[in-house]
Amino acid sequence: MARDAREFWQALERRLPESESHREREIAQTVLVLLRHRIRPEEAQHLKAELPDELKELWATRGIGLAEKHTARNIVEMDHNWFLTGVKDMARLPDMDTAAKATSAVFGAVREIISDTEADHVERQLPSGLKELWRGGHARKGPHHAQGEGPFWDELSDRLEGRVRATDGEVACSVLAHLHGRLPRDLARRIHDALPDDIAEYWVAPAAGAEADEPPERFIGRIAQDLGIEDLAEASHAAAATMAALRTLLPEPLAREAGEALPEELRGLWEGM
Repeated sequence: MARDAREFWQALERRLPESESHREREIAQTVLVLLRHRIRPEEAQHLKAELPDELKELWATRGIGLAEKHTARNIVEMDHNWFLTGVKDMARLPDMDTAAKATSAVFGAVREIISDTEADHVERQLPSGLKELWRGGHARKGPHHAQGEGPFWDELSDRLEGRVRATDGEVACSVLAHLHGRLPRDLARRIHDALPDDIAEYWVAPAAGAEADEPPERFIGRIAQDLGIEDLAEASHAAAATMAALRTLLPEPLAREAGEALPEELRGLWEGM
């Protein structure tokens, strides 16, 4: 059941920079419209369903400027800077820092009136940078697979582009484990030794055991099964994004050797083709 809009406005008033506190409605509308364009249509409908009626009206406002140019596309692939530029220009804010604070304020106010489950679903679809603004001061409860910090996670989040219905950590956990099982043991060990400790924790043999001789379609199928998705193209995208992020951590000779050890179909994903 949607909560009262007053909770949202009170939360937004607390969070907005004092210089913009008299423009709550305009700023909220701008951020909500851009967010609506950034996430999948089906997820946009789920989020809208949890909003109070007053906010549903803002959410459904016809986009303008940056957003309206792309309404025919399922997702507008705005990265962190593009999104904030849109907020700055559309809400007539003085600079990017104010736009970031305003965006974080609206995101935080939205999170106060929606379920934790829906908040997690939205977060999965946001690129690096916007994820951090979305989280704001909200601590996640209990164990979770969340995006960490560093080049691997930044690269993975940017390449996933919100197109996979799983967290970055869940994607990394599945793809890295199955890739480990697909490579010769000595090569897998040397890759492990080259990884930072936090990523090496994900580089473990899959529970199913040796997979070195399985066909590529089975490799992708296992990832799809892990992530609970039916679309193999989505699973392939998850695999390619994770492999690209992994390559950023490896010395070039080791990365090349890993690619050469894979069958042609998976080598294309490894090389980003």
